Amino acid sequence: MIGRIRALALAYIRLHDEVLVMQVPDMPADAGLCCRLIGGGIEFGEPSETALCRELAEELGVTVTQAHYLGTVENIFTHQGRPGHELCQIYTVEIEQIAALRARGDAFEVTEENLTNYTALWRPWDDFTSGRATLYPDNVLRLLPGV
Repeated sequence: MIGRIRALALAYIRLHDEVLVMQVPDMPADAGLCCRLIGGGIEFGEPSETALCRELAEELGVTVTQAHYLGTVENIFTHQGRPGHELCQIYTVEIEQIAALRARGDAFEVTEENLTNYTALWRPWDDFTSGRATLYPDNVLRLLPGV
């Protein structure tokens, strides 16, 4: 079977020295902490910034007041033995409810539209720049401010 390329819009959400990410599920124990920027799929005919705002509203219940496009990262990977291919549109965002989002704690559960759950984490930014944790998609760090 031939796979499909998935188009994603992902948000770099930073507050002071922390970044909000989702924990990648079902990683091998020896992989350490693996995370991905929060966001989701772009629908056919939907601009990526619109998709990002929609995904963050659906998943986190927040309003994006400003989004700044940083670039695109191509991500070709294998997860749980299955190949994946993504084109990720990366944005830095300002969120109206950032303080309330932080008040939800260091880790909190998020339910996606398809009723699957993931854990959202506030992590120190230097966990990713120092290699103590891995941030996906691969090579995204080169686009992010503060690196």
